[in-house]
Amino acid sequence: MNTMKHILITQQPARRKRRGFTIVELMLATIGVSLIALGISSMLSVVAYGTTSSRDLRSLVVKQKTTSARLDAAIRGSKLVLESGADYMVLWVHDDNDDSKPSLSEIRRVELDLANEHILSYKAQLDGLSLEMLAAVDGSFEFDSDFDALTESFKNPQYFVDIAQTLSLTLALDDANLFPPEIWATSVSGLLLALDVAPSQQARLVNYQVTFDIGTLSDTTIGTASLRNE
Repeated sequence: MNTMKHILITQQPARRKRRGFTIVELMLATIGVSLIALGISSMLSVVAYGTTSSRDLRSLVVKQKTTSARLDAAIRGSKLVLESGADYMVLWVHDDNDDSKPSLSEIRRVELDLANEHILSYKAQLDGLSLEMLAAVDGSFEFDSDFDALTESFKNPQYFVDIAQTLSLTLALDDANLFPPEIWATSVSGLLLALDVAPSQQARLVNYQVTFDIGTLSDTTIGTASLRNE
């Protein structure tokens, strides 16, 4: 009988012991998962950074080419630099009325608006004015005029309203923005202008440096343009 019991006992399958993960194993598994997640996150960050940098570089190149083209065209299409500073210039574009003197409709001001990181171009828009009003605001200026102060005044519509009132003419303030700005470049952190000779009105060449800041990229465009030879 004892032998039979022994046989029955030995024929029963051995029970396997069940056990859970130890704390060390859980910690190792957690660390492994964390490392994998960190690697994936780093890879995605590198890809995103590369995409952003590539986009910033393309934007920088486009801005540089566009700005250089605009500055070159403005300078080469002008007769004279009436006045200039480190970050602005007033150009006499053409002599439409053949009086050999610059007037409002013949002037362009190009300047750096550092607060907004723009390069702005100001040019008169006189369409729609009456003949009386046109004669009042589009008079000629002497070459020794303060063209910096004049063009600064032209920016303010009230300047033209005051002229109209002085001559008993009517010009609404909403219609008096006669020297409006046009944005030529954005993301500009610096503009440096230099002429080949002084004073400004004797210059034949304009040298410029435009610094752009886009994302993590910063670069300076350097160029030179000659005034129209007349």
